[in-house]
Amino acid sequence: MGWFRNLFVGSIRNSKKSDNLKSRISSLNDHFTYSLFKNVCRSLFEKDKLLFSFLLCIKIMMGRGEVDGSEWLFLLTGGVAMDNPHKNPAGEWLSEKGWGEVCRLTGLQAFKGLREDVQANIAGWKRLYDDKAPHRADLPGDFGQLGRLTRMQRLLVLRCFRPDKIMLGVQDFVSA
Repeated sequence: MGWFRNLFVGSIRNSKKSDNLKSRISSLNDHFTYSLFKNVCRSLFEKDKLLFSFLLCIKIMMGRGEVDGSEWLFLLTGGVAMDNPHKNPAGEWLSEKGWGEVCRLTGLQAFKGLREDVQANIAGWKRLYDDKAPHRADLPGDFGQLGRLTRMQRLLVLRCFRPDKIMLGVQDFVSA
């Protein structure tokens, strides 16, 4: 507790001063968050720093109302698996697990029509699957429209099609 208190007091002393309360609180939050991040990262192994950064970023965004809880849960779990009545239209390259996740993802508000889009545009989704950097590639079909999906939502799509590239997607997410 003493360590935490010292970080907080240090942020009060070292953050940008302002007579405007809103500006001062924002400055305190920014300084304290960064100070906490730096100090915690000192004690983490390199391999764990990205995970800590991602969790801190998500928690900040959740506090601002920028991350939907059901989307966060889907990223962590892939949704609750049940019998999938929809036949995998791309079984030669998309795993049954991936197809099941696409079908479950379609149930989230921002992804209405995803399953149908994949079925109607298999070649476009295959290009995403085959892309060397799918975490940066434009999505095909109706989901490729700029601004349609948030960076977090793009991670959910990446989880379905290329879970092996999630770490790269998370790096880009945290950087942004």
